[in-house]
Amino acid sequence: MRITLTDLRAAKQAGILTQNQTKQLWTFLSKDQEEVPSFQFSHVMYYFGGLLAISAITLFFTQAWETLRGLPLFFVSCLFFLLGLVLTHFFLKRKLRIPAGILATFSLAVVPLAVYNIQTWLGYPPEFQYHYSDFHYWVNWYWIPMELATLVVGVVLFSIYRFSFLLFPVSIALWYMSMDLVPLIFNLQRYDFNDRATFSLFFGLFMLLIAVYVDVKYQNKKQDYAFWLYIFGVITFWGGLSCQESHNEWSRFFLLHDQCRHDHGQCLFQPPCVCCIWSARCFRLFGAFILFCF
Repeated sequence: MRITLTDLRAAKQAGILTQNQTKQLWTFLSKDQEEVPSFQFSHVMYYFGGLLAISAITLFFTQAWETLRGLPLFFVSCLFFLLGLVLTHFFLKRKLRIPAGILATFSLAVVPLAVYNIQTWLGYPPEFQYHYSDFHYWVNWYWIPMELATLVVGVVLFSIYRFSFLLFPVSIALWYMSMDLVPLIFNLQRYDFNDRATFSLFFGLFMLLIAVYVDVKYQNKKQDYAFWLYIFGVITFWGGLSCQESHNEWSRFFLLHDQCRHDHGQCLFQPPCVCCIWSARCFRLFGAFILFCF
């Protein structure tokens, strides 16, 4: 429940609070909510600028930078990483945790770029002529070291700073890993659609278990640390489950059936059942969408 100043003024007019109590309570609540992201103009601009910088170093990393590929671009990546951490501490000293968390996440987003250039410098090129920007578009076992490094650095940064937004790139790395691990497990070559779907299903379940653990461990904290793990865990689990076979009405009730162009039975997981047990917002969101489809 969100309490506003209008609510406190209404309580004062009803005789529940005095004028002095209203001011003191509002001061206390305002200070308590400073670290919680909201749709304030300043918070929106923080995230807009941060996501713009993160996108520039990840999704929009053009091939023009490939001329520096190898050791030069690795040092550039390290400079970006250190710059993000320096700015993180700069904002922390001024008790601005939201921009500090965004800058720490920016540093974490640079880690795959640094590992990619280390791989290239060590003479460990991808099987095909991939560029760094292909990391976000193509499934390949070559990206596994980049994803593992992101997970390790993300856990270290999270243990130091406790920023919930740090789990955003960590969750994306886990999501990518659910797809990139398949070629590595199945001898790099021989794997089919069903193998990939089944592996994603169990990997998504593993991510959801991690999310539940994080949610229970930090349930008394102000930050929602499990949010991104829930989102990408459900996407991974649902994506794998949506590719399983379903041939009758009972299975379609839980796994909504459709026919895809490759004659595989396409089905959709129904998280509303989970909503009754675990009240995570992402389950309600996905559940409402899938019930609409059903």
